[in-house]
Amino acid sequence: MKSMTTANNDRPPKKRGLRLAGLCIDWRAIAVLAIAAVGLLLWRPGLVLRMVPWMLVALCPLSMLFMMRSMGGMNDGGEKIATQEEIARLRERVEEMETQNRKDLELK
Repeated sequence: MKSMTTANNDRPPKKRGLRLAGLCIDWRAIAVLAIAAVGLLLWRPGLVLRMVPWMLVALCPLSMLFMMRSMGGMNDGGEKIATQEEIARLRERVEEMETQNRKDLELK
């Protein structure tokens, strides 16, 4: 029986990260910062070099946001978490097991 919370494992995992200095950086974060750098270069060319350290600092949390968002959609196409019918069936099963445990304890 498959777990109710696991995603569909028939597909290979998508590679969305880039290994950079031992860190996993999402390519979308790099793209956003590259677009921002080009915009800054066109708007204020002298400011680009002063903003590079801030862009590097922003790279980690921005990358984390993109990765968290993509992980939120990992259950698509997979099994549903649990339906109300399944929850009711599992509760009945728990009650049956508790009843059986009580009977077993009384026999001892």
